[in-house]
Amino acid sequence: MYDVLDLKLIQELENGGIQTQAELGRKLGASEATIRRREHRLEERHALKKCGIPNLAALGYDLVATVGLNVDFDRRPIILSELMENPDVRYIASCTGRYELLVSFAGRSREELSQFLEKLTATRGVLHIETFLNLKVYKNRPWTMESPPPQS
Repeated sequence: MYDVLDLKLIQELENGGIQTQAELGRKLGASEATIRRREHRLEERHALKKCGIPNLAALGYDLVATVGLNVDFDRRPIILSELMENPDVRYIASCTGRYELLVSFAGRSREELSQFLEKLTATRGVLHIETFLNLKVYKNRPWTMESPPPQS
């Protein structure tokens, strides 16, 4: 579906930030036109989305917490909707294991986290909450492809 050039192009965009198609072509050994076509095709297939990624800590959001939630199945859609509307909630996933939902919260202070947790605690259908406060982040690039997958 994707060849080595596609995957190297994605890696280069991840690591190198904004670059011209001519620069990318020189680095990857392809023409500017080839790079333009590849980028367009990757975007059409939703394999690539060009966007800026903010540094939350530099913007004052240096308090990040992961929250594990157990919720009443019937109330789950309502709880999800409320979480998705909260601008400080950066990530929500249903998962296997101990919790039904994992939520990443980024705030500017312990007070903001406290208010978020108080609201969650008061939400009908939230059965259990466990909070994990990030003390130090060692790696934060969940979108990065470090190396192309093996060719089959």
